[in-house]
Amino acid sequence: MYKLFLCLRYLRRRYLALVAVVAVALCVAMVLIVVSLFDGFLYKVEHAARGLCGDIVVDGYSISGIKLYDEFIVYLKDEVPEVEAATPVIYTYGLLRVGSRTNTVQICGIRLPERLAVTQFQRDMFVQDGWKNTSFDPPLEHLISRTERHMELIESIIQRESSKPDDKRDEHLLHRLYAAENNSARQREMLITVSLLRKTLEMKRRELQAEQAKPAGLRNDEKIRQLTERMEEVTEWLGKNFRPPEKRVILGLGLANMSFRTPDGDTVRLVTPGRRAVLTILPLGRGSSTTITPNTATFTVIDDARTDLYIIDSNTVYVPFETIQELTDMGAEYSADEDKPGVIAIPARCTQIQIKIKPAYASDSKLIKVRQKVNSAIKKFADNNPFFAGAIPADAQTWREKQAKYIGTIEKQRAVVTIMFGVISLVSVLMVFAIFHMIVTQKIRDIGVVRAVGGSAGGVMQIFLGFGTATAMLGSAIGLTGGYFFVRNINEIEDWMSNWFGVRVYDREVYLFDKIPNTVEPMTMLWLAVGALVAGLIGVLLPAIKAGRMQPVEALRYE
Repeated sequence: MYKLFLCLRYLRRRYLALVAVVAVALCVAMVLIVVSLFDGFLYKVEHAARGLCGDIVVDGYSISGIKLYDEFIVYLKDEVPEVEAATPVIYTYGLLRVGSRTNTVQICGIRLPERLAVTQFQRDMFVQDGWKNTSFDPPLEHLISRTERHMELIESIIQRESSKPDDKRDEHLLHRLYAAENNSARQREMLITVSLLRKTLEMKRRELQAEQAKPAGLRNDEKIRQLTERMEEVTEWLGKNFRPPEKRVILGLGLANMSFRTPDGDTVRLVTPGRRAVLTILPLGRGSSTTITPNTATFTVIDDARTDLYIIDSNTVYVPFETIQELTDMGAEYSADEDKPGVIAIPARCTQIQIKIKPAYASDSKLIKVRQKVNSAIKKFADNNPFFAGAIPADAQTWREKQAKYIGTIEKQRAVVTIMFGVISLVSVLMVFAIFHMIVTQKIRDIGVVRAVGGSAGGVMQIFLGFGTATAMLGSAIGLTGGYFFVRNINEIEDWMSNWFGVRVYDREVYLFDKIPNTVEPMTMLWLAVGALVAGLIGVLLPAIKAGRMQPVEALRYE
């Protein structure tokens, strides 16, 4: 009982112990904040990478691509029951020109809605955010409504920026905002015109059908001619200014000069739905040709998408699969033999097959086993179908193996920074040691009294070990609590710093995340609590041993 009494008494009365508590708390909070922020960024990147390409990716390394991809997907689902869905994809490169802006881009040919069953492509889109039926043909009314909401956002940012004092107002930002507002207004008017012309076309079509249905004697041929001419004019205008679904594109949100981020994290688009875009593509599928002539096609921008991977969002354009297949000359090639009309000489091709695995098999360890099964299925299918992947066989990788270049970099950075802060946190061990050594030195007389009235050496050691444990536990609790609330409210803290001091650590104009990741993992907190407890025990161990070995006579003779 005396051990607990003395331990609590020292904890209340020894102000040096409070310094040790503060040291442990600061070190714990510091490591928790750093690890949690890196974990948050890593989780976002991993989530984006997995949502980008599915669970397993089959790459065709030959320039001829992967043939018989639809047949292979059917075979794969039968051969590997863990597979839930799969879709072919074509990747190529080209130039994107929107107005006077020209970018070098990666072009991704996708099938919608197949891609939605494999990836999280519908997440974070401008027009079709969260839609289950994402397509290249969203309702025109929704395009108009979304553009109007974007104009309201721009207007609110202009009002907010204009209300600032002259010395804090960003005139360059205002200039860009006015330009974006004008662009959106023009696109809104164009979309409204398209909507009206579509209604006019439908009305004229009904009139024409009604006139053509009349008996020959009552039919007005002049009216039929005028209606036909008007319909042709409207159809021609719509064909030039608002392309059909197979000639529409979805832009990656991050393409240079297509959008920008304000210092407060708002995304302002300079290119909104309805804009005309021109793609110039090298037909790489024409592998046997010595001279490659670029193919150029005009598209209509219908939406934009964000994956949270800057290297993807800053250079990717999404195009309907069959359209890009035609532009890259990866479609089916038919026999030139007149005796074999309609016979396919070379099947259509893709460059990649993306696979979704059933949730029960989606963990990393199980995914590797499924990947091995997929590779076995590839080998069996290729043995029976020589056309499948050409001279170089296709190969399956998990999403983590495919994105190891990006994820591995962040993991290494996290490990280095965690080790660095862990080494810095050793100061808490040294501080606990120094403080408890001073406390033992100051309490030599008390130790002598305790030993003189029957206290054992082990009992004295337990007093100081308990004292150190309580110090570590209290410091750990304070540090974990403070670190948790700091991370959870880090965006509000940064906003407060920006408003009062003009300091913004997280530049929302650069990063694609709207907010700083603020998730704290319970296991991280548990391990830090254990680490703090061990550090406290290590720091107090030598002083406790010194106190336990002290002889009563020597202690009472002190001073």
